[in-house]
Amino acid sequence: MNWKPYLRPIPPPPAGELSFEIVEPSEINGYAGKTDPYGNIKMARGVFSSYREQLEATYHELGHRWLSPHAQILRQFRATLAANAYERSVFLRYMEEAGVQTNAILRTTADIDGVGSIRLADVLRGVRFPVEDGARYAVLRRISTMRALVPTHMSMQGWMVGTVVVDGEMFGVYICARGQDEHGKK
Repeated sequence: MNWKPYLRPIPPPPAGELSFEIVEPSEINGYAGKTDPYGNIKMARGVFSSYREQLEATYHELGHRWLSPHAQILRQFRATLAANAYERSVFLRYMEEAGVQTNAILRTTADIDGVGSIRLADVLRGVRFPVEDGARYAVLRRISTMRALVPTHMSMQGWMVGTVVVDGEMFGVYICARGQDEHGKK
């Protein structure tokens, strides 16, 4: 088992004082953006090829900020708890990243192209985002019966991490190895 020690977040800044900084990419380990446990955002300078990409990354980090604790009451405890949950639970990390990325994509599309241009593909791109690292990817499969909610053979379907309902249609979200579909076929 790969045990990780508990994280100790930075001492909290005063409540209500959140920062948004533009920094060199090396300062945030090559990421486009990074949000600390208290909601302070750092965005990398010069890594975006388009305005759409920059706006999407900004909305993504603002989503993380929205999830961070803001009120002073037990703020450090809640930030520590959230940071530990994010680092230790693949499921919680997936849910947070998929949620904020889907929100970022939908807000960007609505801001640039108009609300009427949002498509199912935009939602699916947000759901796939956390696992598109080259090793694993998310597969969405339409669920027609309740029996389909219970994967009977993990190696055949991948790991089911949850369900998504879009426009009245229910999809199961499975994490599969790259090059393998949701039925285990290469």
